[in-house]
Amino acid sequence: MATPLRLPEPIQALAWQDVDATPLWRWLLPAAAVLEVLRCEARPVPPRPQPLAPALEEALVGVLHWHQRPLPLLRLSGADGGTSAAPTRTRAVVCPTLDPACGLDAVAFAAQGVPGLVTLRDGEPAPVTEALPELAATALRLGEARFAVPDLAAIATALTPLAAILQKPQDKAG
Repeated sequence: MATPLRLPEPIQALAWQDVDATPLWRWLLPAAAVLEVLRCEARPVPPRPQPLAPALEEALVGVLHWHQRPLPLLRLSGADGGTSAAPTRTRAVVCPTLDPACGLDAVAFAAQGVPGLVTLRDGEPAPVTEALPELAATALRLGEARFAVPDLAAIATALTPLAAILQKPQDKAG
């Protein structure tokens, strides 16, 4: 059995279920890393001259317009064989990319229903020793639940080719 993680103080985290119909993981980020949670409708992704990393091609649901700027909307289980369309009750968990050099200051993750708060306390979360989802930096277990933490730095780096396309003004006539 994995040794529980040591935390200096409780951490509030936001947990959500991916929009995949057969989820294997719940996703988790410190609440301080979440900029906003909102209802969303994704628009189609503009054509791009070069493909993204395969995991992100599978995860990309569409484009979300947030505070007058376009953000990629990702379904994190998309890289693990998720369905290709987001359901109607999708929320977006908006987070900073942590890498301004990628050209995007934020990214949105698709969530089924309303994400909830989870408190991580010293000695409770245990590391997960099994294979991680493709877009995860790490994973942990709380009781019987498994949570994956998105790799924000790797996602930002892989989204760099898309950033230039999203920043271009789109033709309103077409």
